[in-house]
Amino acid sequence: MISPAYLFSQRSTLTSDPKHRDVAPLHLVYLVNFFAPDQVAIWEELARLVKQITILVSVDMEGNRDWKPEQSDLDVRRQRTWTITRTIKHSTGYTDVNYVHLPLDTRSQLRKLKPDVVVSAELGMRSLLASRYCRRSKAKHILAISTSEHLDEVDGGLRTRFRRSLLRRSDLVTYHGPSCKRFLEKLDVPAKKLHPFDYACDPNKPYRGDIDDSLSAIDTLRLLSVGQLVERKGMVSALERLKVWAKRNPTRHLIWTIAGSGPLEQIFRQSELPPNLSIKMTGHLDQGGLRDQYQSNEVLFFPTLADEWGLVVDEALFSGMGVMGSIYAQAIETLIVDGTNGWSFDPLNPQSLDHMLDGWFNLNLQQRYSLRQRARDTVVNRTPKTAADQLMSAIEVVAD
Repeated sequence: MISPAYLFSQRSTLTSDPKHRDVAPLHLVYLVNFFAPDQVAIWEELARLVKQITILVSVDMEGNRDWKPEQSDLDVRRQRTWTITRTIKHSTGYTDVNYVHLPLDTRSQLRKLKPDVVVSAELGMRSLLASRYCRRSKAKHILAISTSEHLDEVDGGLRTRFRRSLLRRSDLVTYHGPSCKRFLEKLDVPAKKLHPFDYACDPNKPYRGDIDDSLSAIDTLRLLSVGQLVERKGMVSALERLKVWAKRNPTRHLIWTIAGSGPLEQIFRQSELPPNLSIKMTGHLDQGGLRDQYQSNEVLFFPTLADEWGLVVDEALFSGMGVMGSIYAQAIETLIVDGTNGWSFDPLNPQSLDHMLDGWFNLNLQQRYSLRQRARDTVVNRTPKTAADQLMSAIEVVAD
């Protein structure tokens, strides 16, 4: 039986409109905290569908990111912004740096640009100012929400009342995954107002060649983790659990490549490891370096304690890798089917990780290869073009 998670991952094929679209005579303005490199391809596709796009960013890039700002030929403009930096402590125990951006010139920018449709990210100040502008003009307002139930709490407080008010005033609301949709439903957003707008990974990052199983061995697993070495990613507790598992399974070998950097890096470089667990630290890699790692490893290991999505999951699946990922990443809930293209686990439950590793080693080499092939099949329709078509469908709804 096919899991509901897998069916959800295929919804783009089921809902996208295949008809040819003429260029819409619209000016679309997108307001966002920063323009992530993974968004570029989506907005390049959208630029083919509308007459004009302007992207207003609060900052070029947030301070806790290794990414370099990219904008291709898109019109990206930086706003006059006041940023508050704060450290938050999550209920699962980790601390994380959080940025709150207050784009001060939103109203004047929008009055100058005179957009037909405004898409604003998140439920904060930029969306409030965008909402006020749209209510005073003929522009339509779409809220693009990217969060999860694990990251955001719905209660009866002032913040929740503010969000409900903002959502009521919007013309349409997009969500990027099932947990995000449930979060919005808890805030009383009606079904007719909700529309999918999926994430899509940078098409240049994944490995696209044949799956290389020559490195596979029945007693060895090559794991790859990609991302920041910070508390939220759950890497330190995962390291300790892998060490315990390795000691209990001395005839099985784990080779763990970590592509990333951060304040916790020295913990991994200095850790004493059992002989059947080895760690390779690559530091931050460019696209070519990441593709090489996606080619030469079998399984993505993603033990995060909280991620609104996790695009490394998409990248790994496109590359023909199985995925072992935390249930606290929305990409895992949406895309991973246990035993079909990987496994999900609870990083707060040590036995959950043990069960997942045992599941991999219980497969023979042909079964492992088949799992990696099914991984690619999972994301065949999760492309920048599909995401752009989804948002364009939403725009057509409000523009009618």
